[in-house]
Amino acid sequence: MTEYLFWIAWYNDGTCLPQFDPDSGAENLFKEVDESKLSKFGWYPFSEELAQKTGRVALPLPKYEVDLGDGDKLVAMRTHTIALSRNGETHGLEYKQGIEGKGIMYISYNGDVRMSYGEG
Repeated sequence: MTEYLFWIAWYNDGTCLPQFDPDSGAENLFKEVDESKLSKFGWYPFSEELAQKTGRVALPLPKYEVDLGDGDKLVAMRTHTIALSRNGETHGLEYKQGIEGKGIMYISYNGDVRMSYGEG
């Protein structure tokens, strides 16, 4: 699976946990995120340097962030679908983030965004 964006969890004490260490490229797991201390969460495009370290793809995409308040529950995931058609396989990668019950942002592999409100 080709990834175009990676996550960073930002904490209320000013620190953060990136999915990939910027120096080594080593991956942190999402289960390591301390959701009780989150102030912001975002999906970010890979720089050329980080893409080389991690074997991912660098594309000129914007960043996508959501600010979290007290009691907000983060919804974040990456999904990959494969659809078979007469012309062959098509792949779809989508990133999802938002706040449970308030709104979800769906980000396609090419940077298109659609919003859905009141779900989680």
